[in-house]
Amino acid sequence: MEGEVYPVTSLVQAFRMLADDRIDVVIAMKNVGEYIIKNSTQFAAIDESVIMDELKLYPYLHKSHADLMPALISSLKEMENDGTIEEITESLKGE
Repeated sequence: MEGEVYPVTSLVQAFRMLADDRIDVVIAMKNVGEYIIKNSTQFAAIDESVIMDELKLYPYLHKSHADLMPALISSLKEMENDGTIEEITESLKGE
């Protein structure tokens, strides 16, 4: 049936359904999808189509760890300034 969405309990389950031609598409984070495909011969016929969108991710802390926020912000800013975040991002694109 066109336009149906199938809930799954894991991305591996979704990729199994795709490999078995039970669904037409799986939407997943690029590095996670590539990891699943590369680590099982069962998914050898599956190929990435296109990057649909890129997401911004935000760190969240439990209130009991609020005292860590200044150090976290400082570390993230330093990583942004010294190129570490870009380096990590680029390395994940190649996986």
